[in-house]
Amino acid sequence: MPKRRAAERSVDDEQTQGVKLATDSQVPGSGMAALAAVDTAVPDEDSAFMDMRDPMVSADGHRPTKTEIVRLGVGFTVSAIACAIPWVALSTVILPRVFEQIDAGSKVFMLGLVNSIGAFVALVANIVFGTLSDQTRSRFGKRTPWIVIGGLITGLSIGAVAFTRSEALIVTLWCVAQMGYNMMLAPYVAVMSDRVPDKVRGTISGFYGAGIAVGQTLGSVVGAAFLTRGDAGLFQAWMMGLAVFSLVGIFVVVVWPREKSSKFEADGEKLSAKAILRNFRPPRHAPDFYYALVGRTLMMGGYWMITTYQLYIAQDYIYAGDPHATDKAAAIIATMGVITLVVSLIAAVTAGPITDRIGRRK
Repeated sequence: MPKRRAAERSVDDEQTQGVKLATDSQVPGSGMAALAAVDTAVPDEDSAFMDMRDPMVSADGHRPTKTEIVRLGVGFTVSAIACAIPWVALSTVILPRVFEQIDAGSKVFMLGLVNSIGAFVALVANIVFGTLSDQTRSRFGKRTPWIVIGGLITGLSIGAVAFTRSEALIVTLWCVAQMGYNMMLAPYVAVMSDRVPDKVRGTISGFYGAGIAVGQTLGSVVGAAFLTRGDAGLFQAWMMGLAVFSLVGIFVVVVWPREKSSKFEADGEKLSAKAILRNFRPPRHAPDFYYALVGRTLMMGGYWMITTYQLYIAQDYIYAGDPHATDKAAAIIATMGVITLVVSLIAAVTAGPITDRIGRRK
């Protein structure tokens, strides 16, 4: 504990302390007692050593039952799989094929453009809607409305892509879908901190990570299957995205224990443009944040650099000149997806419980 003066301002006044020491010196030992009172080790309430919370009580003050914990875990895992399958299938297989059909000469540029603009929209939307959900006051809670509305916006935007052949409109609709997806995702991830107790957070995070791993690899397999069906398969893939994203937000809030009302929750900082912009400011004196940011950026950049262009890599290079290049490319994408599924699932399911066991995350 850091030593600091615990008394009132009189402690800092030399004359006051001189009189007190002179007076207390009439009683044996009292002078030393006075000195001890001046420089006393006092609890630092911000210290992790003072964190006396029950690890089975969530941050919102609720102690979930075993059934509620299972429901939270099922909601996170199933929704992670459900979202990842259509997102990966559409972004890495179906969308590249659509751009190729519209204009094969500009397909690489258009795919890079839509992903670049979409990534920027996703970044801004994630922070903005995360802040808005923190400030939301409704009888349905502060996360639930955004999860449901975001899912509906994502589904409708993706479904609309099936009915256009305009590259500009496709880019616009995809960016709206990115906005809706992050409108849903930001409060969705915040639920992990709000409602999952510390004791089981690693395990539920592990299953959530496993759901993402399963969904992403199955997405490649599903996208490849739709690709082999020609134009009908492309249309069916967009309709799959419409259905899944429109329903997943509703599904998850039904499976999770109902979020308590936030109507009477104490208001924090007044919502303003300045408050939202402040959330874009990176933290100071937080090296772990930057380690995680750089590490994750490099990892995800390397992964998606290949995954986004896997159709073109397989079709235009590995099977260049083959009359059945598209079908063979779909087959190799599916095979890679199965391999990735197995090894990723093992890693994701075991990592969470292990970190809970040893009590370390790094």
